[in-house]
Amino acid sequence: MSELLDYLDAAERVETLCAELYGVLAERFSVTPEIKTFYVQLQGEERKHAARVRLLRKEYEAEPARFSDPGLDSLRLERLVGRLDDLLAELSEPDAEVELGTALDLSWQLEADLASAHAEAIAQLTNPRLRALFMLLAEADRGHIEFAAQMQGRSREAG
Repeated sequence: MSELLDYLDAAERVETLCAELYGVLAERFSVTPEIKTFYVQLQGEERKHAARVRLLRKEYEAEPARFSDPGLDSLRLERLVGRLDDLLAELSEPDAEVELGTALDLSWQLEADLASAHAEAIAQLTNPRLRALFMLLAEADRGHIEFAAQMQGRSREAG
């Protein structure tokens, strides 16, 4: 398997795990409609991101000659996968507790880490299709960061 396929696999896995995490958090905070809506919206967007990565991967598999393989290192994304797996396992425990402020901080930091990883990929990519995908993901991450910061502010005001 090429390094690009490894990278796309890790990118899809990160987006899928983010969607799962946001789904768990939406359930955890379902008594607060605004917070539940926030996490449900993020969950849907992360699912769309995973689908976009999956689609590009299929394009690459069908016509690898159309894509230069820049030798992207998937280690950073694989570390995020491990972190997300751990978070999901922890939050899936029946007695797991998470405060709203902690969850919002976690969301903000996660999106910042994703934005940074996507920016790193953009800097290494020359293929226009690959660059466009990771630019779109990085822009969405920045929007999620702003959204999480707004929710943090509202939570503190209410709090």
